[in-house]
Amino acid sequence: TYPRRPGRTACDFFLKTGHCRFGDTCVYDHPEHAAVRLTQMGLPLRPEQPVCAYYLKHAECKYGPACKWHHPPLRPVFAGSLLRS
Repeated sequence: TYPRRPGRTACDFFLKTGHCRFGDTCVYDHPEHAAVRLTQMGLPLRPEQPVCAYYLKHAECKYGPACKWHHPPLRPVFAGSLLRS
């Protein structure tokens, strides 16, 4: 859905996030193979990369879709499971 401009420099933001804030008016190339899958929270799924440490600790990512790390679904932690000995 983003403009293809073969021979032009690839849109850096698009390569990182799979989205382009300039849409059809962007002057850079948007290669089809560069699209990044996002979670329901809008965080990138990059299984070839290590898991985002900030995301693991806080269950959110301050870099959002521009983060270069992986954001797999997190399992919920129940307080009762922490109290068992």
